[in-house]
Amino acid sequence: MALRQNAKEIKRIRAFYDALSRSTEESEVVIAYIRFFNLKVDQKQRQDLYTPEMLYEFKWDKNFKSRHIRAAVLAQLLYYVHGMRFNPTDKTIPPYLCLSDLSDFPRTIKNFVLCVSYLVLFS
Repeated sequence: MALRQNAKEIKRIRAFYDALSRSTEESEVVIAYIRFFNLKVDQKQRQDLYTPEMLYEFKWDKNFKSRHIRAAVLAQLLYYVHGMRFNPTDKTIPPYLCLSDLSDFPRTIKNFVLCVSYLVLFS
């Protein structure tokens, strides 16, 4: 029984990997994340992807090796957090922010995913 569950999970992970490998734009990456993690979609305020646990911002073909690019994407996420904090909304501010560049997945180091704890940054 455990072997069957492991095989099923491996197949699920492989399908996620394949979906990311075939993606050609941000929206396809967002859909792959939603399906793999079985996320409820809430994009009322134009974020790429929001859950109560994490706020995601996906980029395509950004050089995350550059701290200026990372800072600009983080600033965009913090703008969304600011909106959640100071505008009337039913959303809670998630404890984690995820910045992700998935261009040319999986062949280069540009597949950089940076997850930042909002609580560590601003507590």
